Amino acid sequence: MDELDELRNQIDLIDSQLISLYEKRLNTVKAVGEYKEKHKTNVLQKGREEIVINNAINRLENKSYEFEVRELMNTILDSSKNLQSSNMIKGEDLDRYKKYPFEKDAKKGFFGEKGSNTEQAMYDFFGDYNGVQYDSFEDIFKAIRKGEIKYGVVPIENSTAGAITDVYDLLGEYDLGIIGEQWVRIKHNVFGTPDSTIEDIKKVYSHPQGFYQSKDFLDTTNWERITYHNTALSCKYVSEQKDKTKAAIASDRTGAMYGLKLLKEDITSCKDNFTRFIIIAADIADLPANKVSIEFSLYSKPGALYNILKVLAKYNINMVKIESRPIKNNPLNYYFYVDLDGNCDDDNMKKALKNIQNYTTMYKLLGLYQKGEIK
Repeated sequence: MDELDELRNQIDLIDSQLISLYEKRLNTVKAVGEYKEKHKTNVLQKGREEIVINNAINRLENKSYEFEVRELMNTILDSSKNLQSSNMIKGEDLDRYKKYPFEKDAKKGFFGEKGSNTEQAMYDFFGDYNGVQYDSFEDIFKAIRKGEIKYGVVPIENSTAGAITDVYDLLGEYDLGIIGEQWVRIKHNVFGTPDSTIEDIKKVYSHPQGFYQSKDFLDTTNWERITYHNTALSCKYVSEQKDKTKAAIASDRTGAMYGLKLLKEDITSCKDNFTRFIIIAADIADLPANKVSIEFSLYSKPGALYNILKVLAKYNINMVKIESRPIKNNPLNYYFYVDLDGNCDDDNMKKALKNIQNYTTMYKLLGLYQKGEIK
C-alpha cells in the first residue's frame, strides 16, 4: 500500500466517524425541533448560530482552518434548520394560504382614465368594463382596504421599461394579495385633432412611459414632450384643446375613444412591448394557481440572499423574478419581492416557503395565482 492509499484509508475512517456523530447530531436536532414546536418557539434563535460557530472555531488547534470550519458549520446549521422546519410543517401557520370564493362580478377598480391600458387589462381578466376609475395606485389600495371595491388592477412591470416601483412599495405597505396577472401588449401611436397632420405637430403629450417606450421615433422629431398623468388624460386634453399643433401618444382604443385622428401608427421602440398588470385583493381567491409571490427582508450579513437561493434550489423551485426595494426609514436595508413557479399545494413549495422563513427578518406571502399569457 502506497502513501496515498494510506491517507485515503485514514480519510475513510474519519468520514465513518463523522457520519456516525452527524447522525447523532441530527437526532438531537430533531428533538430540539419537537421541543420548539411544542413550546411555539421559532426555529431560528438569534445569536445562537454565531455562538455555535465560534465555539467550533475556538476548539481548533490549527487556526488557519478557521474559514473551512466556519463554512462547514454554516452548512451543518442550515441542514439543522431545514430538518426542524420540515418536521414542523403541520399547516397551522399556513393560514395565509386560505382561499376565498372568486367573485367575478364584484366591484373592481382600475388605475387611470377610461380607455387606459389598465382598463384593458381589467376587461381581459374579468371580461367587462364595469370598473371604478382611480387617479393613483394608492387610491386603489386604500379603496380595497376600506371595502369600496373587491378587486383592483394596477401595472407592475413593463418588458421594456422594467418594474413600476411605486406598486412594489405599496404591496409592501398594504396587507393585500395578488390573485391574478394579465399581460397587455402596448402599442403606442400618435393621435391628433381631426384636422391635423403629422407635419402640424409641435407639442406631444403622454405618460413618461409612453415617451420612454417611443424614444427612438420621438428622437427623430423636434416636438416638445409634455408629461401627463396617463395616456388617456393626454388624449382627453388634446381632444378638448382642438389645437392641431398638439398630439397625444396612446393606444388604438384610447385615441379612438376621444375622437382623435391617427397620425402615426405603432411608434413603439420595441415591438414586443408588454405590460404586466396584477389583480389585487384583500383575500386570496379560489382560482387555479401555478405562481407564488412572496416578500421578505434579510439579516444584513454575507450570504443572506444566497441562503434563500439555496433553499429554492434544494426543493427544485424556479425563481421567475426578483426585485429589491429600500425599506423606508431604514437605510441600506431592503425588501425583496420574488415570483416563483409552482403552487402552495405542492409539498416541495410548502417546505421551501417554510424554510425560507428561517433566514428572513420579515416574511409575507403576497399571492397565489395563475400565470398570465403573453399573446
